Amino acid sequence: MAHANTSQPDPYTVRLTRLTLVWVLTALVLFPILAVLGLLMRTMQSGYFQAVPPEWFYAVMTLHGLGMVGLWFVAGMAGVSFLMARYVRPTLAVSWIAFGATLIGVVLLLAATLVGRLGVGWYFLYPLPFHSGGTWPGWATGTAPAARLEKPAAAPPTSSTPASPSWPPS
Repeated sequence: MAHANTSQPDPYTVRLTRLTLVWVLTALVLFPILAVLGLLMRTMQSGYFQAVPPEWFYAVMTLHGLGMVGLWFVAGMAGVSFLMARYVRPTLAVSWIAFGATLIGVVLLLAATLVGRLGVGWYFLYPLPFHSGGTWPGWATGTAPAARLEKPAAAPPTSSTPASPSWPPS
């Protein structure tokens, strides 16, 4: 008679899975919000919200564009981190710090676009951010690059020894 495998997964794998689920849930919460902002932009372009000033359109466009690009970047890196854990052990503490820094970046982006009405688009090209013509304050110009600082979703490995299975994979 065969015995069922009752061994528990190691604590590291449980914590890494939990961290990956936090990243995934964050992406699943932010994606529909950013998608609705995209629909709002298209509705503004169609003329349904004629009372909304143009600077709000560009602020929403900036938030939508930077938000979507950043969202897919960090969600993808969280997935890569989870998959790479078969071969190396990413440092979980650094990964949690990266998650916190990403949330701070989201708050800074929200402040720059919704409070400061920063409307430079997702690309933030010179000279537009520095010559707003009074449309947005100078602090919003400085906040947007701080929100975009690249934060590693995958932390450096604690060991070069493969976790399991051995390299190369079969």
